[in-house]
Amino acid sequence: MEGHFFPIGIENPLNRIRDITPYNERKYICPFTYYNDTDFKARFRFSKETVSFLERLLEGKIAAKCGRNGAYASKDRILMALNYYANGSYQYILADTMHTSQATVSRMVRRVTDALLDFNDTFISFSTDEEQLKTISRCFETLAGIYIYVILKN
Repeated sequence: MEGHFFPIGIENPLNRIRDITPYNERKYICPFTYYNDTDFKARFRFSKETVSFLERLLEGKIAAKCGRNGAYASKDRILMALNYYANGSYQYILADTMHTSQATVSRMVRRVTDALLDFNDTFISFSTDEEQLKTISRCFETLAGIYIYVILKN
């Protein structure tokens, strides 16, 4: 037989019909419509309005780079990251909850985190007023039981 490279009795693996697992669609529940305002804030630590603001702010930085049907929307990416930040849980647990893979959770959290860090100078500022810093230090000590010594650089 011409072109037969396998010993007799050994099947050519290229001739096998692959067992292709059908695409499983995510079991998607929209948190904006599924949860009331109280439950939403308990799960994500932010209000629906704040998440909508974050979506508008980060849209261009976290949008899917491909046109695939299975790509997560920006709002879902933000919610995935916020849920991870809020609960401090393992990515596997969040992946199971969101019906996706741990690798996807990791990519989404990283993408949203990097996008948020681009705005750190816009939303995070540190006081340079010595009295205000001392007040913040005392409040933190009261809340956390840890004294923070503040040094101002001139």
